[in-house]
Amino acid sequence: MTGFKQWHRGAVLALQDYYWAPGGPAGATRDELAASIRGGWKVALADYYGRFAYERAGAGPTWAPCARELLLDYPGDLPGRDLPAWAWSQLQLRLGRTDGLNPHNNGLYPHQPGRPPMTAFVRTLVEDRHNIFGWAARLLSDGRAAEASRSLLGVHGVGSKIAAFLLRDVLVAVRIPEDQIGGAHLIQPVDIWVRRAAVDLAQDDTLASEGRDPVTARRMVKLAAELGVPGAALNCALWVLGARLARSEVALKSALTDRGAFVGLVAAEISRAAHNLEALREWLEPLVEDPPSDV
Repeated sequence: MTGFKQWHRGAVLALQDYYWAPGGPAGATRDELAASIRGGWKVALADYYGRFAYERAGAGPTWAPCARELLLDYPGDLPGRDLPAWAWSQLQLRLGRTDGLNPHNNGLYPHQPGRPPMTAFVRTLVEDRHNIFGWAARLLSDGRAAEASRSLLGVHGVGSKIAAFLLRDVLVAVRIPEDQIGGAHLIQPVDIWVRRAAVDLAQDDTLASEGRDPVTARRMVKLAAELGVPGAALNCALWVLGARLARSEVALKSALTDRGAFVGLVAAEISRAAHNLEALREWLEPLVEDPPSDV
């Protein structure tokens, strides 16, 4: 961890800003998520399924955008009792199939005993106008992160990673102090990249086990304090560093211990993005300069 400390603060905060930038890995800016928190339940529910619900192994790549689109089309002004079954049937209809959707791994599936889907859970959030993000923001602001986490874990399709992912992004969007939420470890989603980075930063090989993720989440809070950065910022930064920049365990380990390797990864990403942008521009310019003639 010593090497990373030499440039840690600027790197972590920059990577978090990149995560939340327009068009960035978050899929929404802080302001856009804050608008969902303040807005209507339907947009919030659609954003939940579009950004959070399918961030898990086994989810089909078309499920999230399809779920988001169909929920925006729900005809009711309030989430009715018909919403869960309606949404599931619409997903099947729009994807053109009734099988292969892995019901036990699909957050829209409405018939999991004892675990309602989010489409049913939001009906209970009367105080928050059925807005899942508004509900999460209120509980975090009240120091009730543990209650929020337990409730989310009771929803079909939500595990510890998705629960922490949602709570983390809500906290950042509305700028809630982490030391006031009643459990800063509960906003630490742990995936393979965060797990690998935690092993290297903490110099603790036992954190490599997925079964140790609750310990890893707490260790992340401690690491963030030692580095002098918010826990949510460190979590976002390590995910971006691993998943978007390093893309390999070896490159991640190098970037965490060598400043030159870290700078090289960022420079390579900038070069790749610039190349892709130029390729799009070359493709687009002839179309703009020579628009199709009217028929």
